[in-house]
Amino acid sequence: LEFRRVLFRSNRNKRGVTLDVETEAGRAALRALLADADVFISDLLPADAERLGLDYAALKTAHPRLIHCSMTPFGEVGPMRNRPGGEIVLQAMADIWRYLGSLDQPPERLAADASAEAAGIFAMQGVLAAIHHRELTGQGQNVQVSELSGLMAIGTQLHAAQSDDSLRGVRDLVRVRRTADVVGETDTARVTPEERAEQMQQRFHSILRRLGI
Repeated sequence: LEFRRVLFRSNRNKRGVTLDVETEAGRAALRALLADADVFISDLLPADAERLGLDYAALKTAHPRLIHCSMTPFGEVGPMRNRPGGEIVLQAMADIWRYLGSLDQPPERLAADASAEAAGIFAMQGVLAAIHHRELTGQGQNVQVSELSGLMAIGTQLHAAQSDDSLRGVRDLVRVRRTADVVGETDTARVTPEERAEQMQQRFHSILRRLGI
């Protein structure tokens, strides 16, 4: 119930329709919607999009101003282009788990769907750039986003932090807490599993309060 409330709150003022694009009627209805659409966002694997006639090459002739944004696990090209990729697989391949847990424990996955969120960030940037390009040229574009590449790009920031000799390492940074914070002086101490669980619980409820739930 709580997640449904967040979903509804995040999608206010939006209209939704369910179409079965495996049927000709569903595809025809979608093409009708695309007639005056600005952006079409798809998470179909490349082979499925091509089979259904919903890839950029198939749509750009009838809709030259359409911005087609394709979000796939491994991108549009390469040997893995048509492989499905779950959140756990993508996080593991991006080596993002190295920043969680400790060396003597099994890997821990990020609780959030980090690869999907990273892809959303880069998709938004690409679509905005494509809209600007269309304003100048009148032509749509194909924006391709790989969830794995997006997560690896986010991970470069963490890699950069680890290269800073003034830091103890990101693995330690995420497992410490601030115990004193005065001008010119900051002390840290390790967080026990119980304390960390309590902190995460407080943060969760804080988020819900800010969302008005």
